[in-house]
Amino acid sequence: MRARLNGVIAALLLSPLGASAQNTASRAADTPAAVNAAGKKILSVADYARWRSIDNALMSSDGKWVAYSSRLSNTLPTDAKPQVTLHQLATGQDVVIAHASNPAFSADARWVVYQIDSAVPGGAARARAAGADSAPGPSPELARAPLAPPATPRRVELRNLSTGAVHRWADIQSAVFSRTGTHLVLRRRAAGAPTAAGAATAGRGGAPASGAAVKGADVILHHLATGRSQFLGSVGDIAFNRAGDMLAYTVDATARDGNGVFLLDLRSGRTTVLDNDARTFARLTWSDDGNTI
Repeated sequence: MRARLNGVIAALLLSPLGASAQNTASRAADTPAAVNAAGKKILSVADYARWRSIDNALMSSDGKWVAYSSRLSNTLPTDAKPQVTLHQLATGQDVVIAHASNPAFSADARWVVYQIDSAVPGGAARARAAGADSAPGPSPELARAPLAPPATPRRVELRNLSTGAVHRWADIQSAVFSRTGTHLVLRRRAAGAPTAAGAATAGRGGAPASGAAVKGADVILHHLATGRSQFLGSVGDIAFNRAGDMLAYTVDATARDGNGVFLLDLRSGRTTVLDNDARTFARLTWSDDGNTI
């Protein structure tokens, strides 16, 4: 499977570059400087900004789909235009999702989830910023220029690979499938969570290195077969067991009298309170056999 994935990705990597070269050649057909000694067209400097690098690539468990994320390599990070490409091997058809990254397939290869980043304000905002930096005072033209619209909050999309139907959730920090492919856990961003710029200074489990207490975040447990979702509030740690049929989580709320450790049987939907006290519960870990917390 790994060898097949490497071969497919190599082919996909070559295809856009070949298309770019052909497009460049057709545009430069009447330009002698664009022809090398062998009579073949060459890429110009303007084409460098169109090159894309692959962030990650993976294949679905049934071997029918390849997903990879890519972004422009020779541009500023704000202009990288990340995207996720879903390639169906049987038909050769591509589905391209703009501003997307971090794709992941469900274990049964029926679903793919990915993150949609916030849109970066366009050139008008950058022009205003440049004018503000270079001018001694505010320009009347810049002052009258409309402000760029606020960025759209980051979201996660779940796509049905068979039908193409998409389900969306706003302001999601992470999304994880169960090993059985029956459920998806979506964790929202906790209040006061470190930003991407401060993530490098974060401690274990996303706690700030300063030792400040980690507060729970809202979690959505989505049942893939029914399309229904269950809300879990103030969740600290959360993890599926190895079999994927049990879900354990801690509650870490501001009012600690509701804190505890809880176990959800995904087959029956029954929740069991394993411990409940006005304390902080953290670093939840399953045993290797998935039968002990």
